[in-house]
Amino acid sequence: MFTVPMEENRNGVVKLVDFTADAVKTVINFFYTCEIETIESSEQLEELFRFSDKYDIAALKEYLEHESISKLSDQNVCMLLEMSVRSNAFNLKEACFSFLEECIMVGASVQGLEELDSGILKDVVISAMKKRQGACIPSVKDAGNINEDVGSGE
Repeated sequence: MFTVPMEENRNGVVKLVDFTADAVKTVINFFYTCEIETIESSEQLEELFRFSDKYDIAALKEYLEHESISKLSDQNVCMLLEMSVRSNAFNLKEACFSFLEECIMVGASVQGLEELDSGILKDVVISAMKKRQGACIPSVKDAGNINEDVGSGE
């Protein structure tokens, strides 16, 4: 089982005390099928993200990120963003960031925004404002062309 001198190698038992039996069973099934039948709750999803992060199971993390990104909504984006930060799910974090930036730019309502970690919220708002300013302010090159067009009577 293990090639290094560890207790698990001596007794043939690996104890996973940080996770529920259901989570361990789900991960083992994932190893065989490369999919997860259902995720019943946000708690289960977070436990699976923690499992993938703790044991560095990239395929599981990628699967969970893909599934979560495909279900992003104004109802779950804040919860998923905080979960992504806690479990080092960088692709999910980026998708949540982009989703929130768009919501901020169009003034859409987002559930849980007021409970979002203040540091994360600050980063999202600053990023959205930078994007908004970049979209509204012509570049120096464009401003030069505008002045030339105005000056030539066009």
